[in-house]
Parts: sequence; structure tokens; C-alpha cells
Amino acid sequence: MNKCASILRLFFLLGLIASPLIFSSVILNLYGHVIPRTLEHQPDVIIIAGHWIRCRLEEQFYHPAHLVNPLFYTHLSEGIVVEHGVENHICALGYPFQQRVRSAVHIHNSLEHSDKVPMIFTGGKGEAKLAALFAHQKMKFSDSLSWLEVDSKTTMENAMYGKALIKDKMGSNGPWKILVVSDAFHVLRCKILFEKEFGKGNVEVAASSADIVNNIWGSMREVGGFVKNWWQGYFTWGDVVQELLSVLS
Repeated sequence: MNKCASILRLFFLLGLIASPLIFSSVILNLYGHVIPRTLEHQPDVIIIAGHWIRCRLEEQFYHPAHLVNPLFYTHLSEGIVVEHGVENHICALGYPFQQRVRSAVHIHNSLEHSDKVPMIFTGGKGEAKLAALFAHQKMKFSDSLSWLEVDSKTTMENAMYGKALIKDKMGSNGPWKILVVSDAFHVLRCKILFEKEFGKGNVEVAASSADIVNNIWGSMREVGGFVKNWWQGYFTWGDVVQELLSVLS
């Protein structure tokens, strides 16, 4: 009996710990799915938010000896793309990031004067290069419109280095209208962080779709990203609440 009571107490404590995490994950995904699907402005640039942590995780599990083509390889319905030789690492472009690229290209193709709208592929360890290769080879996206930001490792760095690249390429200080594409659970943080760099009213976000396992795992990890960025002083919780309320208004 005592053993059963201990087990019940353990499950109760785990529930108390998990409840805020689950609630936060649900909110993140809901935001990604209720944001307007129609763009308010024609973007000057589309930015695909990087997926660097996934690249770092997957590089642990793939080796050139396993690959038929060590430069560019797909299998499992294009579930993974691997390149070897980028800073002596193997970088895997998993299905979720492929979906970000697909969504971004589809949106780009729907724009008026799309031939004047560049797309920035972000992410260090060869991730940006892989994403651009995928867009070009699998989706026939123009190389001339592909800009690579190859140093970022975080969402904040995606925004900072992306802005620096735009400034360098366009030769001006803006302001620019930006569309950021990422997973549904990630777009809220993207909106807040990118607005810190590009200004209020200059950033729109669009959510890609991925499998439910990625959404569950990614959402829980994303809560940690929010806490980390808040601790770093990138935003306040008031900023988060204000953005959530703006979608409801």
C-alpha cells in the first residue's frame, strides 16, 4: 500500500511539473496555427529560421560510410539530406527543416514580382548551404535569389546576422518588410526576436507543417528557448502577452 501511495505521489508531482510545460506548448502551437495566412505586406526578403540544434543532434548519427553519395543524399521520402565536409561535420537537414524550406518556396512563388524577393537561408555548420541546395535541386528555386547566412546558431543570431546580410546586400539601412518562416511552435519567438532587429510592424511570420512528434518535442524545447531568451534580456513576458493578444484582436 505504501508503495502504491509513493507511486501516486510521484505521478502527481510529475503532473505538477509537466502541466505548465504542456500548457505552454499548446499555446505556442495555437499561435502558429491562428496567425493570418494572408500577408499584410509584400515582403522585401523572406528568411527561413535556422534549425541548428537539430543539425547538431543529427550529425552524431550519420557517417559518410553510410552514404551512397557523400555530398547530397536523400532517403525515407526525402526525410534527410546530408552533406559531409562542412567544417569537418556532417550536417543533416531533417524533415522539419525541409518543410520550412518547402513552405517558404511556396509562399515565394505566390508573390507578385517574386523575382525581386530574395530568400535568406540561415544556420551554421553548413545548414544554410544544405537548405539552399535542397531548395534549388528539389524545388527549382533560383540560385540568384538565394542568400546564405552561415554563422548563426540561435534564433536571435538568425535575426541579427540576417539583418547584417540584408544591409550588406541592399546597401541601405532599411526599413525592410520581412517574412520569417519556421515551425508553428517557433514562430511566436521568431516574431518577437526579429522585431527587436527589424522594428515593430516590419515582421510577419508564416508557419510550416511537420509531423506530430516534431511538434511535441520541438514545442517542449521551445519553452526552454523562451526562458533562455527572457533570461538574456531579449524580451519581457509583457512582450509575449502583447503579441498573443494582438492575434486575438
